Amino acid sequence: MKKLNLTKHASMRLKKRGIPLEIAEQVVLYGEESYTHGSVKYHIPKSELRYLENEIPNFKKHKNLLKNVLVVSKDSTIITVMKRSKNKKIFN
Repeated sequence: MKKLNLTKHASMRLKKRGIPLEIAEQVVLYGEESYTHGSVKYHIPKSELRYLENEIPNFKKHKNLLKNVLVVSKDSTIITVMKRSKNKKIFN
């Protein structure tokens, strides 16, 4: 996997939202991508989680985060990270 850079904003969002950097990296590595507004948005669909159990270290510990974290990236730089909201669409 290509090394990902973080913007200052993304670093603050990870810390404030309690999301380890390794989770954001896993979402980018294994997640589905959607191109929108000049960036790439990644998420792992709940239906795909069972296939990742043997691929991701500490999967059981991080399963809830993996299915609920969205990552926005551009040019190998993570711009922001958020938790999925039940009331919002994943991507616009």
